[in-house]
Amino acid sequence: ELHNHLKTKYHDDRYRMLLQIHTIGVPSQDEMERNQMYTCFETLEEYAQLLSNFNDYKTDLTELFNDDDIDCGSVAKTTLHHVFEQTMEHNFWDLRQILYQVHHDLPNRHILVVCQEFLWQDWTSVNRWLGEENEIFNATVTERNSTTMDVPIKLNPSEVGRRNICLALQDEYHLYLKLLVKSENLSENEVEESLLIARKSCPWLKLALPIKDAKEKFIVSKSQSWFF
Repeated sequence: ELHNHLKTKYHDDRYRMLLQIHTIGVPSQDEMERNQMYTCFETLEEYAQLLSNFNDYKTDLTELFNDDDIDCGSVAKTTLHHVFEQTMEHNFWDLRQILYQVHHDLPNRHILVVCQEFLWQDWTSVNRWLGEENEIFNATVTERNSTTMDVPIKLNPSEVGRRNICLALQDEYHLYLKLLVKSENLSENEVEESLLIARKSCPWLKLALPIKDAKEKFIVSKSQSWFF
């Protein structure tokens, strides 16, 4: 689900930033900006708190990364507004950004969806849709189970933090649900099940399934948008 995926992306980017600084020694300009960024939010909860008033933020680097007064609120929000790819790549390349790269004629293409929650079930349905009639390989042994890993992020954010994250991900959730309803390998029951999971994660959004063939505008940044 998107809410938990953001937690993972936050941890991955922060760990990679620290690893680069310790192994390379002298950080590049991008790494220095990334390091400055993480001084604003040492924890996921701090990051989530800064996402309030999500659409109110600055994009000028000289205003954001001022040694005397870092605008931490704007820094946090830009990580989900597709402003600077270098500072938090995992957040930058979300569904809206990825599909923007291939959005031309996307409404007229066949769309197949594999959700992380139902990985092998959806993998099977995709292969059946593609015409596979023989046995379909499914992994019977989990080689990498993240639930057993010892990571710094132990707890979920507070309710206020969760609400801020959900509101920041509102457009991302809508596109996610749009892909589900347009998918050709998922049944109506499977789509409804994913909707229930999303509603449970972000009850504040009052999520509903988009109209399958209605053309909608998706905003990537202040200067980029596309229709799907």
